[in-house]
Amino acid sequence: MSLTRILTTIHPWAGSWEGAWHWYWNTPIGALGGLTAATLVARGESDHVEHYLAHLSDGGYA
Repeated sequence: MSLTRILTTIHPWAGSWEGAWHWYWNTPIGALGGLTAATLVARGESDHVEHYLAHLSDGGYA
């Protein structure tokens, strides 16, 4: 999943592009070991972020 796709997915939930950027860089994702999306993408694990966001989109819990 690309950065653009992640931000586009997050934007409606975050309420703004600034909020989406903040989430991407600063919000630890408990379900993914407390790492941020930025860290996971940098590690080459963007597929984990993609699956997590798809889970949320389908009504799953964070």
